[in-house]
Amino acid sequence: MEKFYFEVPSIKRKAEAIEYIEEHYKNNSNINGSGGLHRFLDDYEGWLEKLENDYNMVPNEERVPARTYFLIRENDDRIIGMINIRTALNERLSKFGGHIGYGIRPSERGKGYNKINLYLGLKVCKEYGIDKVFMDANLNNPASWKTIEALGGVRVNQYYNEDDKCEVVDYNIDVNKSLETYKNIYEPYVATNIYLIPYSDADYEFVYEVKKNAYKKYVEECWGSWIEEDQRKYFEKFITTVKANAFIIVDGDRKIGFYNGEVLENGNYEIGNICIIPEYQGKGIGTKILKDKIDENKDRDIEIQYFKQNPVGSLYARLGFVPNGENEFHYQMKRSRQNT
Repeated sequence: MEKFYFEVPSIKRKAEAIEYIEEHYKNNSNINGSGGLHRFLDDYEGWLEKLENDYNMVPNEERVPARTYFLIRENDDRIIGMINIRTALNERLSKFGGHIGYGIRPSERGKGYNKINLYLGLKVCKEYGIDKVFMDANLNNPASWKTIEALGGVRVNQYYNEDDKCEVVDYNIDVNKSLETYKNIYEPYVATNIYLIPYSDADYEFVYEVKKNAYKKYVEECWGSWIEEDQRKYFEKFITTVKANAFIIVDGDRKIGFYNGEVLENGNYEIGNICIIPEYQGKGIGTKILKDKIDENKDRDIEIQYFKQNPVGSLYARLGFVPNGENEFHYQMKRSRQNT
């Protein structure tokens, strides 16, 4: 599961922050929400001083107080974006510019990250007592105004900006309404009531559909098509073989997935399938199950395999698995037992 948080810029991110700006230049991309960092590439320490001055600024018609943050992706501790939040507006910014400027690094765009960036920014606005956020966007930049609309932005004006030679659209966002409406999407899900119950024959269709959803695209890529009759026959053999070591993943009282794993004849533990229904994917549940099984079997070598098209290998590597072979369609990995 990908998690993000805001971090106040500090000296420890100097090299990475400069590289973040340089990526924009390499891609000939506009730089937004950086708090002017692009003007301080040779004086990062001076930029940090500027941010401190920005934070303590008394609003006037020339300048307003602002907070600048890095958007950090937790799983790889990388700067993914930046945001500049003006905690007060003067007359000029009330007409053009607004409360928030934000951006995502070019290599990470198209993944919905700016929506997370804006959501977290609205939480900061709420802390500063800002109930209504004003933002604008270039009409020819739909990625920007669609992000605003995705967080509940209401278009209130459209005009041609003579200075920038572009059509501009203005938006208002009701901060409290947006945070309440979208918290289930953008707030981190905490898997506190996840547990496993033994598989029973009554779960047959549920498990088939869960596995179908998880693997259909890989089967089609590897073998050209998903033939329902053939897959049904394969599943019947599969579930008959593994059901003594198969479990239903449950959240509270709802079935949300399937797991199977077993001790092999050589004494190793094999993790078979961890499949989660779509609406619970991306919430860290599969990772939680995986970590639990690793902990339960830490005195054994643990084996796992996955389709080559599946990017999950990077997660396994972070959890201590190393490559252990491959076949035509799968990679195998192994995690060595831990000395206790």
